[in-house]
Order: sequence, then structure tokens, then C-alpha cells
Amino acid sequence: SESSLDRSSLLLPKMAAAPRRSLATVLLFTMKTAAVILLSLVSSVASAPAVVWKSNQRNRSGHHCSHDVHASDVLTKTLNEDGLDSEIQAVVFLLGRSKDGSETLTALASEGFLPAIAVKYDDAHVIHHHVSGIEGSNTIARGASAARPGDVVLQVTLSEFSSKLLSLEAPLEIEVSESGMLSKAAKHSNKRTRLLSEANIFIVDISANTDPAAIDRAVVAAIEHPKIGSVILSAVRSTSEVKMDRDVQARRRMQTMQKAGSSMLASNARRLDQAADGNNNQDLSGVYYVQMTPNILAGIMFFFLFTFTTYIGISCMGMIAGQTVYVSKMPSIGREA
Repeated sequence: SESSLDRSSLLLPKMAAAPRRSLATVLLFTMKTAAVILLSLVSSVASAPAVVWKSNQRNRSGHHCSHDVHASDVLTKTLNEDGLDSEIQAVVFLLGRSKDGSETLTALASEGFLPAIAVKYDDAHVIHHHVSGIEGSNTIARGASAARPGDVVLQVTLSEFSSKLLSLEAPLEIEVSESGMLSKAAKHSNKRTRLLSEANIFIVDISANTDPAAIDRAVVAAIEHPKIGSVILSAVRSTSEVKMDRDVQARRRMQTMQKAGSSMLASNARRLDQAADGNNNQDLSGVYYVQMTPNILAGIMFFFLFTFTTYIGISCMGMIAGQTVYVSKMPSIGREA
């Protein structure tokens, strides 16, 4: 389930600068590099990675987790671990999808755009290579609220989080006018400032077009800050993973329907006179539940036919017209004209 891999895609910049070694070491390095590239490609298609740092376990070599883990499990295990009593319980950096719908973190790390994070990579508590269920910042916020019901979870931008780090060393500043009247913008700013001061779990929503250098600085600043307990770096899963997940869920629903249909038909099936043919009729793999049976469809079609025929009949009866002139004495025979 959990395997100790030597490096992953975040170490590609560091591995590229390795000095020349012996032939055996070079071959081993080449094999590791190929494995890392393959892992990066697989993770970019299948699911999103997640790197977790903890303040109470710095300068320790972390372990790698290669099996599929749901995002809610990662949040629950990270937020509820003992020994984390900080002013800010956790910070989750969540990178958005790129324009082509692919996962962003693996691409930025493999291209060397996050050098400071690569340096901190060895200090990570755990590296999850396959984290499923990362739909967006709202999903992560709901998972964090479920894992820590008593804490205040807040979704912020990268600039708001940077201002929060600066406010940790300074008192809270709220705008107050001399007349006591504030504009809507000032009221919204003060409300947002109060929320930033009260929250202790932050979900930093980062768009794909954000400067990688700003992401690199913000993540490292959060890792090194003494008042932050845990830092999680991840990304929204790619659209290909969403399609794969939907296909898997559809297959599971189909299997559940097949099992339910098989059990229902098996419980209501009549005994056959031929015992030899009994086992041959138990194969219900091709039995499916449908939204409409042929009898229901025939009834609906007959209803529409009856309604249409009735409408035509009533319309024809409405077209019958009588004479428009009435006389008290009918004309004599032969003088109708």
C-alpha cells in the first residue's frame, strides 16, 4: 500500500543538477528519472498529488504514499493529529486547473518553476501521489469543516493569505470613519478582516495563471512560519480524472442494479419442472433495470392517440353550422328559390 520512493516530480530540478557519478550510479539515476517521469505522467492523468508538512515534524524524512487516498481522509488525518496546537491549524494551497484541463502542480514541479518548494520537499511529513476527490476549494472547505467542526474554515486568495501572515505579527486594523458612517466597501473590508482574524484553517484558492514565483514564496513562508501547524500543497484534479471517476461510478451503479435484479428475480422465480434446466436459467448478467417497460410505453402511446382523436372529433363537431335566417312561414313547394 505505502512504498518508500526515493524521489517524485518535485525533485526533478534537484536531480538534473546531480554531479557525475560512476557507471552503476548513473544507470540507477537514469532508472529513477524514468520512473519519476512515468509517475508524473500517470499522476497528471489519474489523480492529483498532495504534499503535507507539519511544524512538529520538521527536519525528518517523510514517507511516500502511492495508493489512492480520498481528500477527506487526508484532511481528517492531518487536522486531527496530536501535537498540533498552533494559532493557525492548517493551510491548504489548492492550485486550479490549467486551460487544457490538466492538473497544475505536477506540471509546475516537473518544469522547475517551484525551486524553493523542491528544497523543502525532503522535510515533508508525507507525500501522497494519488489523492482523489479534489473537486475544488469548496469541496476541501467542506471536508475541513467536517474534520474539525469547532474550527473556522475560510477560503482566501493568495494575496489575502499573504496579508494574514503579515497580520500575525501586527495588531488587527479596522477602518473607522470620524462620522461613524462607512461605505459598503469599507464594511465589506472590515467584515473580511474579522473573518481573517477568527479563522484558523485557510483554503488558499490559487488560479492556474498565478505567477509560480509568488506560489513558491507563499508556500515556503507558510512552511517556515512558527504559528502554522500544517501545510498541504495540492491541486484540483484534471478533467480526465473526473471523466474516469464518472465512468467508474456508472459501472458501480450498473453492477449494483444487476445484483439487485438478480436477487429479486431469483427470489420470485418459479421452480422449473426440468431440474437440469434450472441452473441454466440462473444467468442474469444481461438483466437490467429500465425506466419504462413496453406496457407503460404502449399505455402512453394509446393515451396520446386517444387524446388526438378526441381533439379531432371535437374540432369537427365545432365546424357544423346551421342556417343563419329563420322564417315563420316556410315557402311553398317549388318556390324555395
